[in-house]
Amino acid sequence: YKLPAHYEDVLTIKTQLAKIRSRSLRFKYEIHRQADESLIATGETLHLVTDRQKKIRSIPGKYLKLLKSVSAAKD
Repeated sequence: YKLPAHYEDVLTIKTQLAKIRSRSLRFKYEIHRQADESLIATGETLHLVTDRQKKIRSIPGKYLKLLKSVSAAKD
C-alpha cells in the first residue's frame, strides 16, 4: 500500500510474470491511478500447480515452454 484510492478513481493494474518454476508461478502487480499515474499499491502472488486431489504437481512441459518463451520475449 502506497496511497489511497477513492471510489471515483480509475485504476490500472499492471501484471508481470516475475518467476517461473517447474511447479509454481510468481506474479507481481502494480496499481496506478490513471489521472496522475500515481503508484497506489504493489503486490505479488505465488500460484502452485495442483492436481484434482490438491497435490502439488509440475507444470506440463508444453505449458512451461510457452510461459518461458512469452516471459523471455518481454525481457
